[in-house]
Amino acid sequence: MGDSIVLDAGAGNNYTYQWNTGATTQTIVADELGIYSVEIDNGVCKDEFKVKVHAAALPYVTNLNYSDNTLTVTAYTPPINNIAQTLEYSIDGVVWHDSNVFPGLLNNTNYTVRVRIKGS
Repeated sequence: MGDSIVLDAGAGNNYTYQWNTGATTQTIVADELGIYSVEIDNGVCKDEFKVKVHAAALPYVTNLNYSDNTLTVTAYTPPINNIAQTLEYSIDGVVWHDSNVFPGLLNNTNYTVRVRIKGS
């Protein structure tokens, strides 16, 4: 959500393009969820192709364990296109870590745990 993706219909001799967005270029930027279609015509034949743009599932915290001033965060994120996603963690929303273990925390202090797909 909030991102965009370039859809490329492919290049070919004498190709013309008609997207359901009204665009007539080989590529378009999809910044909304939905089904996009393009009709490609090479002067001899034409065909329509469709693609569904949908939001990636967001990671979520499944368990918090606090012991001896150390917080361990367990989180899950569904794979995207069958590829496991690497997560990163924060307890202040500013500094992000690959590790899900936060040692040296203070008792009786509020921390906001955040998790996201690395690089997002």
